[in-house]
Amino acid sequence: MRFWKSDAFLAGAVSALALFLSFLLYRDFQARLDAGGRQLVGHITFKERVAQRKYQGQVIWEDLEQKSPLYSNDTIRTESLSEAKITLLDETVLSLEEKSMIVLASAGDGLNINFEYGGIQAAQGKNSNLTIQAGDKTVALSDSDVRLSGKSGEELSMVVNRGTAEVQSGGKTESIGENQKASLKGEDVKVEKLALIPLSPADGALLSTSGRLPVNFSWQSGGAATLEVTAASGGAVATANGNAAATVNLGAGSYIWRIRAQNPQSRVMEYSPSRRLTIQSDEPLVLVSPGNGSTFPFTDEPPPVSFVWRPAPNATNYTLEIARSAGMGDAEVRSGASTRLSVNLSEGRYYWRVGYRNPQTGSEVKSAVASFTVSKQDKAAAPSPARPSEGAQLPDQTVQKGLLFTWRAGRDIAQTTLEVAADPGFGNIISSINTSEQVASVRIGNGPGRYFWRLRGRTTAGEATDISAVRSFTVQPAGKIELIAPYPGAEVDGGNARQGLAFSWRSNPGTHKIEITDENGSTRSLISRTGTAQVKLRPGTYSWKVSQSGDLGEVLAESEIGRFRVRPGAIDVRVIAPEPDEIIDISQKDEIVFRWQMVDDIRNYRIRLYLENNELVLNVLAQGNQYRLRDFKDLKPGKVRFTITALEGDAAEEGRPHYFIIEARSELKAPVIISPEVQFAE
Repeated sequence: MRFWKSDAFLAGAVSALALFLSFLLYRDFQARLDAGGRQLVGHITFKERVAQRKYQGQVIWEDLEQKSPLYSNDTIRTESLSEAKITLLDETVLSLEEKSMIVLASAGDGLNINFEYGGIQAAQGKNSNLTIQAGDKTVALSDSDVRLSGKSGEELSMVVNRGTAEVQSGGKTESIGENQKASLKGEDVKVEKLALIPLSPADGALLSTSGRLPVNFSWQSGGAATLEVTAASGGAVATANGNAAATVNLGAGSYIWRIRAQNPQSRVMEYSPSRRLTIQSDEPLVLVSPGNGSTFPFTDEPPPVSFVWRPAPNATNYTLEIARSAGMGDAEVRSGASTRLSVNLSEGRYYWRVGYRNPQTGSEVKSAVASFTVSKQDKAAAPSPARPSEGAQLPDQTVQKGLLFTWRAGRDIAQTTLEVAADPGFGNIISSINTSEQVASVRIGNGPGRYFWRLRGRTTAGEATDISAVRSFTVQPAGKIELIAPYPGAEVDGGNARQGLAFSWRSNPGTHKIEITDENGSTRSLISRTGTAQVKLRPGTYSWKVSQSGDLGEVLAESEIGRFRVRPGAIDVRVIAPEPDEIIDISQKDEIVFRWQMVDDIRNYRIRLYLENNELVLNVLAQGNQYRLRDFKDLKPGKVRFTITALEGDAAEEGRPHYFIIEARSELKAPVIISPEVQFAE
């Protein structure tokens, strides 16, 4: 009995149990992202921002990358301002809009897409057997392209851009043809022919450009119409008028476009279904080395030339072209995924450039052409100074600790002599160092002033090179840091501060540390090398200062402490519904839903609604990301303005205005009083 009561045994048993449970937890984490033996069904072929996948039976979401494999019963979702394109093995392309979720479920010989919410476009492959399940509704595709949006179990909207689709709902089957729109609510399927038909670009089209791209839009309207293009993140971008086509110059980004036209009979404004368009930025290729006009000297054997360029986000493979002619007609081409390649070249003048093909859009991007020379010399070239650069301004405290000099030297150079002087003629040499390296540290204790440095190399055979070019730098006295913005005592708008408040100061060049302290004594620190910084701040009182440190961490300069106040302010939000200029028939609806994207952790939002005569008819405070207006007694037909503002503190400002159109095509029904006539009787 004493053994079972032993503290040592109890501690050992607890430790063993903890180790066993830790092992099980570790094994579960290692296995959570294992696809097991499930069937491969496709790949992610394009991703913008955040797309995630969850395996069946798991609770962990993992971020998906380009070309990530997808398996049966995977759940895929996208976040705000995100999108993804999935290519299935049968060549069907699924495009997920932002804040969407689907499940890739196996169904016999085909695949069943379980649609949960958001928006999905399906361009069916030639040999595809695909169905889309949305709650109790089944959509069977027949050589078609469709777009489905909404939320499973609630009202759904479907547009057929090509082919036909059949919808099974409540035991009934409804066929939807090309250029038809269907509204699915409950067991009802309402089908209507589109009067305004977008043609190109295709829904979910992906284009790319290195600058601004002239995008050709076309549609069918039967008369004059207006093209509307808005950014997916909110806000109008452009409008254009035409009978069937218009061209708009657009930069990289995600867009939504549609057509509007007035019905000639009813005089009612009609709208086409919205289409999505993404334009990728074909990032230009930047050549790093060899620099344009550079020379690679040698005396015995030509040195290998190292080609280096910066990576491009859309590139997976590069082509390096090296030619003897500026027109690149005789170029030798080398391909690979690396951004660095070393090539042995003989004496002569060369031209080079790098290119890549965007795997998503097929566009080809090439860099500018740069030239260099591989030159045989009778005498070894002098070392080439690198740092400190010509005209560099350095604080006195740094150079007293030791200033780092660097240079480049050919393979023939065995030793380099570095000389630092206080005059350009090197009559007053402060330091002279011999080294076999290409770097040296020199203490300069002569105080502020202008200094000069140069190099001379010596080959393995003992032959001296010419003297290098002379570089100069200036040693400055300890600097003073002056705060510019926010100035001491400033009051800053809270809406702007929440998006990012700009800090700036005046000081010697270099790296600075910014410290911002709130009224509770909590300090946030950040580093800047540009003389500015941008920080998101909440309403409150703050103090801040800027300091500059040397290479060894010593404080070279420090500003005074500046204090400022961030007053409560309105923060604009991204409105999701109603859509811009959306027509809402209040005689056919029970409610108007206002929906927006929440700002960080702010829960309070002010909604104001104005009629055409600027009369305020709604002023409410809502929490979360939506508000449902059910009382229409103060509303009148016409174009109305509304604002949705994220609030902190007692801010009274309003956010950016948005608009929609109210109609009442049939007479509004009088409200029915359902409460008893007698509320109280003695």
